[in-house]
Amino acid sequence: MLSGIDIDVRTVERPTHRKSTRGIASMSAADRLAALGRFGNFKPETERKIRTQEVKSNPVIDEMKDIWKKFSYKRSKETMRSQLSGRLNGLEFSAGDVESFSIVLAEFQDEPGFPKKAGCFLNALMDNCKDTKFILHTAHLGRIPFIGADNEKNITVDGNVGARVGYMMKGGSIIVKGNASVYAGYGMKEGSIIVEGNAHGTAGSGMKGGTLTVKGNVTDSAGYAMLGGSLIIKGNAGDNVGEFFQGGSILVKGNAGNWIGKTMQGGKISIKGKAGHFIGCNMDGGEIHIGGSIGTISSGLKDGKIFFKGKLIIEGHNIYYPF
Repeated sequence: MLSGIDIDVRTVERPTHRKSTRGIASMSAADRLAALGRFGNFKPETERKIRTQEVKSNPVIDEMKDIWKKFSYKRSKETMRSQLSGRLNGLEFSAGDVESFSIVLAEFQDEPGFPKKAGCFLNALMDNCKDTKFILHTAHLGRIPFIGADNEKNITVDGNVGARVGYMMKGGSIIVKGNASVYAGYGMKEGSIIVEGNAHGTAGSGMKGGTLTVKGNVTDSAGYAMLGGSLIIKGNAGDNVGEFFQGGSILVKGNAGNWIGKTMQGGKISIKGKAGHFIGCNMDGGEIHIGGSIGTISSGLKDGKIFFKGKLIIEGHNIYYPF
C-alpha cells in the first residue's frame, strides 16, 4: 500500500464516543433516526424498541408486515420478484409507507437471513409503488445488501448499505448518506450512485454505464473489470485500481496504491495524487494519467500509454521522458 494512504471505512453502528441525547424524544422520526446514528448510545434492543414505536400502526403497514412474514428468501432473483409482485398486487401504498416500513423492519432483524431478505423486500416495495422518489432508513438495520438492484427510480438511503448497492441498475439515482460495502454499483448500466462516505473494495466492478461517485475513500480493486461508465473517487484508493479495466473512466482525486491499471485493456485512469509501485503491470491498452509522484512503473507493461503530469512518458515499450 502506498505510504500516506489512510483508508478509514467506519460505520455509524459502532461509535467510539458518547454524547448527550437530551431532547431527542421531541424530534421527528427521521431526525431521531439520524441522531441515533450520530450519537449511537442506545443498545440494539433499545434502538429497535424506540424505532418501531415511531411508526403508528395502519392497515397498509400491517399488510406489509403480513406479506413479510409469509415471504421466504430465495436465491433466484426472478423467483423472489415473481413471488413478491404477486403478493403486493392490489395493495395501494406510497413512498411514505415504504419509508415507514424501512423503520419497522427492525422488528424482524433477528430472523435468519434478515439482511438479504430486507434488501429484496424493500426493492420489491419500490418496484411496485407508483411513486418515483424514496427515502430508506438503514442506520438501525446494519448493512442491507442489494438496495436499488435493477433500479430505475430515485432513492436516498439514510445510513450505510451492504454489498452491491445499485446492482445492475438501469437508471434513476441512489444517494447513500453513509458508507457502502463491497461491489457498489456492480454491473450498473445507467443512472447515478453517490456514496457520501467511504466504500469497501471493488467499487464499480463490472460497470457498463452510468456514474458512481464515492466522496470518501475506497479500498482495493476499485473499478475491477469495468466495461464503461464513470467511477469518481474524491478521496484515496487502495491497490489494484482498474484491474482488468476495459472501458470507461476512473478518476481518483487523492492518492492510489500499487498495481494501478494491472492487466487493463482500455479506458482511462486518472490519479490526481501520488501513485504507488508497479504501475501498468501487464497493461495491454488504455491510458493512465498520474498527477502526483510515481513509485515505479512495471517492466511487464505490454501496450497502452502512461502520462506523468500531462506529458506522455511511456507508450508500449517506448520511454519518452525521464522522470
